[in-house]
Amino acid sequence: MERTIRRRLTTLLIGCSLLVLLFAIVPALTVRNRSGRLLRTFPLGAGETFGIRYTHSVARRPVREIFTASRTGGLLLRETTFDAFGAGLPFEPYDAERFLVGKDCFRIVGMRRLFANVAVRVGRVAEHALLLKGSETPLHLWEEPGGALTFGVEQRPVLWIALQEVLQ
Repeated sequence: MERTIRRRLTTLLIGCSLLVLLFAIVPALTVRNRSGRLLRTFPLGAGETFGIRYTHSVARRPVREIFTASRTGGLLLRETTFDAFGAGLPFEPYDAERFLVGKDCFRIVGMRRLFANVAVRVGRVAEHALLLKGSETPLHLWEEPGGALTFGVEQRPVLWIALQEVLQ
């Protein structure tokens, strides 16, 4: 009898824990097309970064921008990396940012530039790509060159994100 009650309580506790986890609200990186239709959703852990890599349109040099989700909503640009100076590329840090010179790159770190969302016009030559969790996804898979994608952060239930991954 006592063993049965213990099993039922354990099952109830595990079930309630799973429900709480599945309906927990977490920040998610969203990708929308120009009409606002949601194309992809990726969960973002606390402090987790993602990047957008592209070839600069004027300097024709590779650039990588690193973002995190802001606690107050929106995206924080945290770092920009490039390998050469050129027209349109940054050349000095602002406020508390630092300009670092590496062996084969230049980095501006300590950035805290807040954006409600980040719109990217998928380039014909720029080869835009999303860098997330060790993988690189070309943006032309989601939008034709010349089209726009908007990256943002939205609060979503874990279950909703999991279902979106299955349906995508």
